[in-house]
Amino acid sequence: MPGWQVWAFGSRARRTAKPYSDLDLAVLAPAPLTLEQMAHINDMFDSSDLTIRVDVVDVRAIGDAFKTVIDTDKVLLQ
Repeated sequence: MPGWQVWAFGSRARRTAKPYSDLDLAVLAPAPLTLEQMAHINDMFDSSDLTIRVDVVDVRAIGDAFKTVIDTDKVLLQ
């Protein structure tokens, strides 16, 4: 999406994932994501052909401590 930044973080970004590990994505959009937008994003991943679970977080909706955790190993995707 234009103007959005997306990072992978967690075990897949660190390359320490197990076969059953999920993919954690942090999204920074121009404005906070609405519940409808988050539901749509999650629905798209749930109905995709991906064989792993994807967890999406809105960077604007999380606390500083969680942002610090994400910043330690994030990999820019978009």
